[in-house]
Amino acid sequence: MGWLRQMAPRLRAALGKRQRDRTLDEELRTHLSLLVEQNIECGMSPQAARRAAKLSLGGADQIKESVHDHRGLPLLETFVQDLRFAFRMLRKSPGFTAVAVLTLALGIGANTAIFSAVNGIWLEPLLNAHFSRFVTVNLLSIPEIQAIQKQSTAFERTAIYQGSFDVISGGAVAEQVTSSYVSDDFFPSMGTRPLLGRFVLPGDVQLGSSLVAVMSYGLWQDDFGGDPHIVGRTISVNEKPYTVIGVMPKGFTLGTHWMEGDSPGVWMPSSFPLSDPSSTRRISSFVALLKKGATIDEVKTQLDAIYTRLETAYPKQYPKAAELYGCYGWIVTAGIRGAPSPFVRLVLSILFSAVGFVLLMACINVASLLVARSWGRQRELTIRRALGATRFRIVRQLLSESLLLAIAGGSLGLFFSIWGVRLIRLLAPPYTPRIEYIRLNTNVLCFTMAASLLAAILVGLAPALHATSRRVGATLKGGLSGSFAAPAVRKSRWFRSALVVLEVALAVVVVTGGALMAHSFYRLMHLDTGVRADHVITMSVNLSDSVCKDRSQQKKPEEGTKQPQAAVKDKQVSKQKSAKDAVWANYGPSGCYTLANEDLLDTLHSLPGVQQAAFTAAGIIEGGEIRTSIRYPGELGGQGLWIEGNPESELSGQTYDRGVTSGYFAALGIRLLKGRSFQQHDGSRPVSVAIVSEAFARKYIPGDPIGKRFSVDTDENGGHPWMTIVGEVNDVRDRALGPDSSDPTYYTPYVSDDNLRIIVRTSADPATIIPAVLRVVRSLDQDAPVSHIETLDQVLARSADEPRFQTALLSSFGILGLLLAVIGTYGVASYSVVQRTHEIGIRMAMGAEQSDVLGLILCEGLLLALIGIGIGLAGALALTRFLSSLLFEIKPTDPATFISVAVLLVLVSLAACSIPARRAMKVDPMVALRYDR
Repeated sequence: MGWLRQMAPRLRAALGKRQRDRTLDEELRTHLSLLVEQNIECGMSPQAARRAAKLSLGGADQIKESVHDHRGLPLLETFVQDLRFAFRMLRKSPGFTAVAVLTLALGIGANTAIFSAVNGIWLEPLLNAHFSRFVTVNLLSIPEIQAIQKQSTAFERTAIYQGSFDVISGGAVAEQVTSSYVSDDFFPSMGTRPLLGRFVLPGDVQLGSSLVAVMSYGLWQDDFGGDPHIVGRTISVNEKPYTVIGVMPKGFTLGTHWMEGDSPGVWMPSSFPLSDPSSTRRISSFVALLKKGATIDEVKTQLDAIYTRLETAYPKQYPKAAELYGCYGWIVTAGIRGAPSPFVRLVLSILFSAVGFVLLMACINVASLLVARSWGRQRELTIRRALGATRFRIVRQLLSESLLLAIAGGSLGLFFSIWGVRLIRLLAPPYTPRIEYIRLNTNVLCFTMAASLLAAILVGLAPALHATSRRVGATLKGGLSGSFAAPAVRKSRWFRSALVVLEVALAVVVVTGGALMAHSFYRLMHLDTGVRADHVITMSVNLSDSVCKDRSQQKKPEEGTKQPQAAVKDKQVSKQKSAKDAVWANYGPSGCYTLANEDLLDTLHSLPGVQQAAFTAAGIIEGGEIRTSIRYPGELGGQGLWIEGNPESELSGQTYDRGVTSGYFAALGIRLLKGRSFQQHDGSRPVSVAIVSEAFARKYIPGDPIGKRFSVDTDENGGHPWMTIVGEVNDVRDRALGPDSSDPTYYTPYVSDDNLRIIVRTSADPATIIPAVLRVVRSLDQDAPVSHIETLDQVLARSADEPRFQTALLSSFGILGLLLAVIGTYGVASYSVVQRTHEIGIRMAMGAEQSDVLGLILCEGLLLALIGIGIGLAGALALTRFLSSLLFEIKPTDPATFISVAVLLVLVSLAACSIPARRAMKVDPMVALRYDR
């Protein structure tokens, strides 16, 4: 603490400089008076006594400087003096200052905005020590979880959750959401607090306790309007009353957010009673906090050992671990709160690298301006050195100017970044993980300060060292004035030229990346999806249990009849039943959905303006159920792909299955190439017919596929339930607008269910038919949640949200980089003309034409641009390969894009040099010969 006691008075003296100077002046006058009195007492005259006293005391200024060095903070005071002088110098050149500050502000602001996304999505959860110790293990049965809890030594605490799809009502509208049943220690294990109310308590999981639920922030805001009195309110979950006991903070979605686009719902308590240990039904997950020092590899090793013990005890239910891990094995992942995927991290890294190049270009631009400006101050700097200023002292002074520029640029850049963050959140796809955490916070502010400091060093150090390297004698004699051949002038020109070459090279890399993304996005937007998107409206409907209850009462069997199937066997009764009654009888209680769907489809077809209506179980631009050639063990049974007559026992590859009604292809404009569409009798079970896509036929059944049979399953005896191909349709990009999305697909007759996707093609604006469709659905089931109401054009546009976001950012960085390159090239060419005015005058006096002068300036600027373009193309070839996963139907080394970028940079460089070159053409030889800088 001794150094603190020494620094305290120094700091007080430095802060109170005026008071310190007044006190020191009084002390000097007092000492001088005492010495004068002593000299007078010794017999000197007053005049001689004062003179002797001053000689004895020494110079007052030297004494003050010595005292300042011992009592104050000389370095701090000198730094403040440098800043004041720098401020005055920058104020004298408002144009230069404005350009430099704005250039740095653009670079720092763009970096700050992108860093806010990197920090919110990636760094915050990564740097959170508590977060990094969490792991989640999925696809487990309750007995497996309880075995892990008892036998694993890697976990400090664990909690169970089980995801589900539930219908929530009681708010604005009924809605199907993804929810989760949780153990009583689930929320305490997360280390977070509720926004409102409380968590689940142990008493809430006891038998006979009241039904309670914790609501997600999104559901609270969207469906309940952010009601501050939501705690204690009753909502309906699957037609059961639940009391809301709390609301989770924004961003917490563990267990309620399975896939992109899912709506987070509620958390409900469950005791998770111990079930049969031989059960292999993997429907649950658990989250655990690792003990300090434990690793993911250690967890996986312990899980392998636990599984081996279960395999030994129950060999029939637990197959070999190697087979299990090949498909639906235990999935162990680190983190719990929406940590970004490797793809998202790659995108963030690419964006941050691109915007880093932009900041570097901005620094190079300002450095070029400072180098040019230093030549206007060469006499001032030389005189200061001649008067005794050290090179370090002058460098420090020039660095103070660059520091002020960087601070001003950083402050303005922080203001720009506010708009940038808003723009990023506006353009980012809504399912971007942790998008709500993209904001300005302490980490972002610290980054801005660090970026400003780095910019100050990059901007000021090299120009300052370059400016102080000039010869003192030649400058004082004026030897540099107008001398084209002076070594210092040539050195300055080469230095500025090197900066321009580097700036152009960086511009090529950034512009090439943006151009590749723009080219890729153009191809994506002009892709033939295989469907006609105009005049199509879609919506998701989840029929409630009331549909079955109403129809079971209407179709109640006669007294004495135990099973609906018995009525079918009675010929007299079956004759009296209608066709729909027969369907009900064949399917039992589940047939209510078949009848409801048929009624709904018939009513939709009768609406005015409806050309075609159809149902499908999956979304429009998502895949259906994935069928692969891997044989899944356990209860999942054998699944794969077998072609009748094919010598191979099982084919490899991946296919997609979509259940559709007969009007599906006409509603979406999918062309029937061969065969026929589905007919009403095709809907019988088991499914015996299918329609395949071109890709399916091309890959698995070359030639005409009509009449061929294939199977995707095996029965208990190892046989295959064959499906006959009755038609072939064109390929559809049916998962998303992206590469390899036109996978082999087969269509089967739609299986009636409570979840369905309605597709309606209209003759007019599809938005006008929405109210009528909703009335039809409500007339069938008043409580049915209806969601995702949108046109097919909107669905396709949404599927391109992610590439649109990436293209917008990278292209904007490319445009900004191109602009900076133009400014840098123009600045160097312009200053070169000013510096060579004397030379140009001599050339013109000797007979040079204006065209010769124009060609001279343009050739020098173009030479620098060509060198930079060559270096930049080599760098782009090495770096754009990281864009390969973001590009659609275009290679990262696309020759057309590289050639286009090179030509563009050549043209803009010529344009940037043309203005100074035209100015050089108008130089008057007589004025130029008298020109003296």
